[in-house]
Amino acid sequence: MIQREIRTEAGEQVIYDNGILQSMYPGNLAMVRGHWIHFVPWFKPHEVLILGYGGGTMAQVLRRVWGEDIHITGVDIQEPPFKHDKDTIVLQDAFKFVQTFPNDNAFDFVMVDLFEGDKVVPFVLGDSFVRECVRLTRDIVAINLIDEPYQPKAYRRVMDLKIIKIVDRNYLYFYAKQNKN
Repeated sequence: MIQREIRTEAGEQVIYDNGILQSMYPGNLAMVRGHWIHFVPWFKPHEVLILGYGGGTMAQVLRRVWGEDIHITGVDIQEPPFKHDKDTIVLQDAFKFVQTFPNDNAFDFVMVDLFEGDKVVPFVLGDSFVRECVRLTRDIVAINLIDEPYQPKAYRRVMDLKIIKIVDRNYLYFYAKQNKN
């Protein structure tokens, strides 16, 4: 059972699940604290999918870096605790979403940030979930793992590793879609 707590820190609403920092709003602190700023892709994405939307911190960071004209679809099993008028929010299990989303190559950037407390949701490392993420992206899939210094085999088999960033306990893997020529 996840114990959620929302605190005010330095003028921000900060969400903790089981004592683990999960999200902050409006996201000013996220530019300097936590892993979020390190998750920003090196190119401006136009269509973004965030699996594990949480409180919308990553959406706020992406807009601060790349501008307000990014279209973001956020998927989470819980209603975001803060209102985000600019984002399309889908309340659904992330695995079910990627399995049933009808359009291939719909997103420039797919971000996987799926946790229960400090544990990665198990299906994130499975072959079928990875294949669906690859199907949905035109370019990059990024995954956040905690205490996972080795590349997940399921991703390594179908995508090309581009960057690994290590921030505290977070290992951020950026994979590019393989071109089949």
